[in-house]
Formats: sequence, C-alpha cells, structure tokens
Amino acid sequence: MIYLQTLDLTQHQMLYEGPLTWRMSRTKQIDLHVVLLEHILVLLQRQDDRLVLRCQSMVVVAGKEDTKYTHSPIIKLNNLLTRSVATGMLKLFVLVSRTNL
Repeated sequence: MIYLQTLDLTQHQMLYEGPLTWRMSRTKQIDLHVVLLEHILVLLQRQDDRLVLRCQSMVVVAGKEDTKYTHSPIIKLNNLLTRSVATGMLKLFVLVSRTNL
C-alpha cells in the first residue's frame, strides 16, 4: 500500500475514461467510473457528486469458513490478464494476480 501513498496520477498519460459495471458475483454489480492510464487502471465510485477511490470487499463461502477478499481500486496493468466473454462484445473477464503493491 506504500505505492498508493506516493502515486501521482498526473504523471501518467490517460488512454481512456468512462463508465463501467463491475459484476463481482451473480447478484452483486457495482457501477463505477474507470480511468485507464498507461500503466494503471483506476476504479472510481460515485459518492454524492464526487468520484472516490473505494476498496471493494467480497465474501466467499467455502464449507464452514468464510473468506473475505478486498479488491484495490488501483490495479497495475502488468498484474492484469483479460479474456473476452462469449456472451457480449462489450464484456470481459479481468484477472489480477496478487502481488505486493
């Protein structure tokens, strides 16, 4: 998380920005605003009239134990894998490898 404290977004070139719906599970979808920079993907969530960085949490139930995963709103592109979804042209799977930021 030290990387996030020293991150200056103005030092990166913006490639794309626009709306995104993140489907975390079959029942949970989150409307976000995405900013794609040359090396970073930034996920912003609308709160009142502002866009804020917010970590998203997801609980996975496996047997007797629940596991809680927290997803960072800032993702390095070198840790990212994508795969297209057969059900739609505008859909894709995003896989993030877990490494220290």
